[in-house]
Amino acid sequence: MKSIVGYLLSTILFLHFATPVLAAEFFASPSGTAEGDGSIDRPWDITTAFTKTAEVSPGDTLWLRGGLYGEGGATRFAITLDGSLEQPITIRGYQDERATVNGEIYCGVDASYITFRNFELTNTEENRTLPNLQRAPGITLHCQGAKVINMLIYNTGHPAIGLWDAAGTSEIYGNLIWGTGTYDTTTNVANPIRRGAAIYTQNKHPEYSRLIKDNIIWRNFTFGIKVFGVVGGGDNYTIEGNTVFDHRDANIYYGSESDPVENAILEFNNTYHRPELGRENEWLSTLVGDATMDNVNTRIRNNYFVDGKSKHGALLVHTFQDVVVENNTLVSNNILARWVVPPSGVTHAVWDNNTYFSRNSNPRFIYNDLTNVLTPSQWRTQTGFDTNSSINAGPPTGMHIAVRPNTYDDGRGHVTVYNWEGATEAALDLNSVLEPNQEYVIKDAQHYFGPALATGIYTGEEVLVPLTRTEVHRLTGTMNHMQGIENTHTPSEFNVFVVQGGEVREPTPSPSPANQVTSPEMSPSGTPEASPSPTGEAEDNIDPSIDHQPVDPEPLPATEPTGPRATFESWLQRILDAFRRFFNR
Repeated sequence: MKSIVGYLLSTILFLHFATPVLAAEFFASPSGTAEGDGSIDRPWDITTAFTKTAEVSPGDTLWLRGGLYGEGGATRFAITLDGSLEQPITIRGYQDERATVNGEIYCGVDASYITFRNFELTNTEENRTLPNLQRAPGITLHCQGAKVINMLIYNTGHPAIGLWDAAGTSEIYGNLIWGTGTYDTTTNVANPIRRGAAIYTQNKHPEYSRLIKDNIIWRNFTFGIKVFGVVGGGDNYTIEGNTVFDHRDANIYYGSESDPVENAILEFNNTYHRPELGRENEWLSTLVGDATMDNVNTRIRNNYFVDGKSKHGALLVHTFQDVVVENNTLVSNNILARWVVPPSGVTHAVWDNNTYFSRNSNPRFIYNDLTNVLTPSQWRTQTGFDTNSSINAGPPTGMHIAVRPNTYDDGRGHVTVYNWEGATEAALDLNSVLEPNQEYVIKDAQHYFGPALATGIYTGEEVLVPLTRTEVHRLTGTMNHMQGIENTHTPSEFNVFVVQGGEVREPTPSPSPANQVTSPEMSPSGTPEASPSPTGEAEDNIDPSIDHQPVDPEPLPATEPTGPRATFESWLQRILDAFRRFFNR
């Protein structure tokens, strides 16, 4: 008998250690406590959940239940969890609930490999004029291997996302970011410093790479995407598929004061400044490089850069020894482009097959010094660039529509529309985003919490959306530096939309027509929310304190325990029950 028992116990232990560990799920809630066990019925509070290093293991998911976490202002939630490269820990908004962190998430060097997904970050502090850290940043990343995916980040302190040198290979993908900034009185109360970059980042490690992709970024206080450091570098960034607009300093700024920039890649980005905007060294469209050193190499391809009246042009490229600028569209009401030659000269340059539009019908370029303003023929002669490019003395015509399907959430996509002839609506081809018979919602990014612009069941036909909306999200506090535009919607010539797909229905003989209101609203996680009111009016729920009451977990259906511990305990219990039945026969 002992031999049988020993054999069975050996088998149990072998199977346990030979079986791959399954990921566990844990829960935090605004009503959670430190005494909870992290289950859906007894969730942790967020401070406790972020420090449960013994319980939350690589590959696990921490779900944030709906509600408001924190009190804004200088609130900070620090994380000490450790995932791994192969099995990151995911912190994610739960199902269709709106989870909103009201303060800063701080991921320091004592944490690693954390993926943040599908929840909101904000700051409800109304005062914008105060010492910088009294209005906390959104998310600060010093931790290795961080990812920030499909988040809504708005009204935070500076910056919304800080991705710093120690963070290693990291990714910022699919986020909507707006309203970042403070008037910082830390050093000068009488003359505060304006701060407010949506993404501020630096990297001087050649072994690390950074991906900033498919984000929609608008009306932050200073910069949209800022890759820059006085002591940090700007190596190995791929900036791809982003839509960035309405930034007083620059939409995209990529440079370094201390280290030459290497492997700067910009592809398929869309930027926009209103045609009347432009001041001395402000309202820059896209700047790549720094004029004080020999930068190494850059690739700038397939972008659509629209400038206002900046004296530096729709694209300013500084001092790269190896430069490729091709297949871009540049639109400006002043200078079209500027190129500054590196101190030690150029080793490789391809600048061609671009399309330029001068909105003031006077196309001009700058070569090196700002005083060297050139006509198209002079530009081609002095630089050797743009032999096969099209340079137009007039604005574009028709529409340019860019559709970007989402890598992480099926049925989600971002759509950017340049409407050059004043149309009142656009027809969107969404075949790359939605499946036939899939429910969908289309929202105006600048009024994301407002009513949907179109909902329905996708038939494969083009979907119509209006281009004349003027509603925007309310910003907490006051913005007073935006040269008259402050917090106003872009004109009808420029619109950005978020597409969110829901359930794929069974095909029917008579599918619903496009734009028929048949599906519910979608949450930031891409799952259905409650339907809009019968009148079609929707409240702009920009202030999370209004509609982010903690969600009581009681109504949720009971679920079986999940994860490696629960799985093994359940399996072992069944084995022990079998033992008892065997020996009691």
